Amino acid sequence: RIAAEAPTPEELKRSCEVICGQLLLGVESTSDRMVRLGRRETMGLPQVEVSELIERYRGVSPEDVRAVAERYFKVHPTASLVSPFSEEEARPLVLG
Repeated sequence: RIAAEAPTPEELKRSCEVICGQLLLGVESTSDRMVRLGRRETMGLPQVEVSELIERYRGVSPEDVRAVAERYFKVHPTASLVSPFSEEEARPLVLG
């Protein structure tokens, strides 16, 4: 459904607040903070301040969510992979 119809602003706001709340709770724990920093470092991503991440999350629009869902969830069955590998490198990992 989300690929055809954007979430309501209220749905998006609730989801965003959950994600931001979890992120803020995570920075209170040293181990959670180190895992987040290590994950970004391992994936070759720049380190980003929590305040900037929250700003980015809050900048996502309902149409942004719908467009991403349409791109990744429009074909049945669908599998998604988040990986630092290129599509060519990841394809054998997914398809065997």
